[in-house]
Amino acid sequence: MVAAAAAAGSKRRKTEKTKAATAAFRLSGGKTSGGVKGKKKEKRLVREWIPRGEQNDPFVGASRPPEATIEKHRRGPAKSVGGVRGDGERSRLKVQEKTLETAAEQAARHTALVAYEPGFIEVDEGHESGRLKQTDITDCVDLASAAKRFDLSLPQFGPYSACYSANGRSLLLAGRGGHVAAVTWRSHKLACEFHAGGKVRATSWLHTEGWFAVAGRWLSVYDSQGIEVHCVKRVNEALHLRYLPHHFLLASVNSRSYLHYLDISVGTEVANIPMRTGRPSAMALNPQNAIVCVGAHNGVVRMWAPNCQEALVTLLCHRGPVRSVAVSSGGEYMATAGGEGKVTLWDVRSLSPLNSFVIPGGVGHLDFSQRGLLATASGRNVKVYRPLASGEFGDPYLSHYLSTAASSLHFCPFEDILGVGHSSGFSSLLVPGAGEPNFDALEVNPYQSKKQRQEWEVKALLEKIPPDLISLDSRQLIRLDTATAEQRAKESGKVEEVSTKIELRRRARGRDSTSSRQRRKGLIRVARQRVEIKKSVTAASKRLGLGAKTQMGDGSAGAKRLGVVGKVGKPIGDLQKRSALDRFAS
Repeated sequence: MVAAAAAAGSKRRKTEKTKAATAAFRLSGGKTSGGVKGKKKEKRLVREWIPRGEQNDPFVGASRPPEATIEKHRRGPAKSVGGVRGDGERSRLKVQEKTLETAAEQAARHTALVAYEPGFIEVDEGHESGRLKQTDITDCVDLASAAKRFDLSLPQFGPYSACYSANGRSLLLAGRGGHVAAVTWRSHKLACEFHAGGKVRATSWLHTEGWFAVAGRWLSVYDSQGIEVHCVKRVNEALHLRYLPHHFLLASVNSRSYLHYLDISVGTEVANIPMRTGRPSAMALNPQNAIVCVGAHNGVVRMWAPNCQEALVTLLCHRGPVRSVAVSSGGEYMATAGGEGKVTLWDVRSLSPLNSFVIPGGVGHLDFSQRGLLATASGRNVKVYRPLASGEFGDPYLSHYLSTAASSLHFCPFEDILGVGHSSGFSSLLVPGAGEPNFDALEVNPYQSKKQRQEWEVKALLEKIPPDLISLDSRQLIRLDTATAEQRAKESGKVEEVSTKIELRRRARGRDSTSSRQRRKGLIRVARQRVEIKKSVTAASKRLGLGAKTQMGDGSAGAKRLGVVGKVGKPIGDLQKRSALDRFAS
């Protein structure tokens, strides 16, 4: 009896222990299933046992990210399944919405892993950051960042123009006297250096940092070792160069007001557009839609595309000549500098001015950073403006005074660096908050290896966008051109199926299945198509001038063209009785 009671008590305690473990496992989000293998299941449950202090925790599992962060990663509002008929379709939509919500939540949760955030200079109340000098900034930053502030003294072949590569690893310097040098500026290593043998007006990197173009008397293409691999004599006396990375196009404007597009992947000329605006004074590229903006001496900025011989937009920006044009990295804003000393900020989407301010002496060069900072160069003065919440620019964020007049401005991608070319060489300035701290390694990778660069180059060539797809509205490609389809149908005389929504009346229970609804919709489509075909046959008979006798079939040429006359010339029958609609009869 004692042994039986002890066995019963042991069995009861084991059962209670198993129930407690099962409840704790279910509380943690797990699932259990019955079976005969209770001992193995019990060991598994004990191994995943929740501590006693957390068994009654109402917030079990990972915490949900903030709703505002999740909203940034959602793909629009959730779809309602209230009006969906069919349990299978309703359950499929629920699973799809749950998957999208889980993906948005995971993306919001992984944003916490981003270790780098953009930072700007914060000063005490009553002080201005524009009064800070570069020496004050280098004393407050780490040694690695302080090493990025340097000056190159090149007084012989100036003034110099500076251009960073797309990933920000290399720097291209070109002096007006013909001196060209490619530098890996982080390690201060010289990749190549040569003299072009003539006057150099513009330079530009191509798809990778191993190729760059130099505009002198003709357009020349060099490799990373400074060897000239190609000379395009059709592009002569180019004043400005801009490279379109997604289209593999090199755009250039010359002194005779011609806009030239060259496909560097195959070496062919895509377009040669006569602008007829006089000598161009400025040129910029919109990175969002690949539209080229060209400024002229009459104060007008025109926007061009290679598939159009006329300007897409003509915008009067200044009363004097346009000295410089710059477009933000997102393509929303455009800054222009005029000869009267005014700098105007434009909204490219609405083509309206947002803000304008006057700088004494005028501005000769402009450039936008990845974070929206605007750099201006007026003689020896270089100023950087930080945009306000309203989109306008206030007081200067930073300022710097050069030893000689500035000749070019270019922000380094993914770095808080502003490269300034001037008559005595080149200066690298520290501008906190200018570069984008986070990058997409599949798009542009600053730390890519040689193998990754080769793979990216092949992928970019396969995903090359044709130049015919360049338009002012980049969202035009995702829209359906229904008006063109209707116009094409009218011009060709063919009848196309009209994709209109078909509303069906619900039938009694058991007669309104999915197959029945699809069959009824098919019959309605056929009936609509028969009506359209009948209209086209009637219009064709009127266009051919067929009267009542001809429609009865008298062997004329018009009746033969309609297909109602046989081989011998005898009529097949009346047009009203036998027509092209008979092939749809069941």
